[in-house]
Amino acid sequence: MKNLMLSEEIKSSLQDFAEKLIATSFFQTFQQSRSNLTNNQEALELLQRWNEKQRELSEIASERDLQEKDFMEVEAIREAIFKNVILMNYFKAQDELVTFLKEVNRELSNILGFDFALSAAQPDPEEETWE
Repeated sequence: MKNLMLSEEIKSSLQDFAEKLIATSFFQTFQQSRSNLTNNQEALELLQRWNEKQRELSEIASERDLQEKDFMEVEAIREAIFKNVILMNYFKAQDELVTFLKEVNRELSNILGFDFALSAAQPDPEEETWE
């Protein structure tokens, strides 16, 4: 699909809309918690360990049935994550932002008469996709 040119009026309205979203407490709280996370090495390392262990478990599961011992380190990492205030604040802020944005989508979809986010997420068959 060829690129459509949006009118300056539409672009200006979208800019105003985006600025209003950015100014919400949901967005501000998420931005602050994300900044706190990116500046906290311990929290970042916990996330990295979690992701690595999840990949390991996936690989193990493709080779054999998972056993209780396979989950011991994952459980220890999970407990450390739940004790990490930076991570818990980030996850909470992320959940609240997603809930808010879903509500924004519901409102916009009601106005338009169709699910805006679902429609916008449809891949363009003429665009290249990464596989």
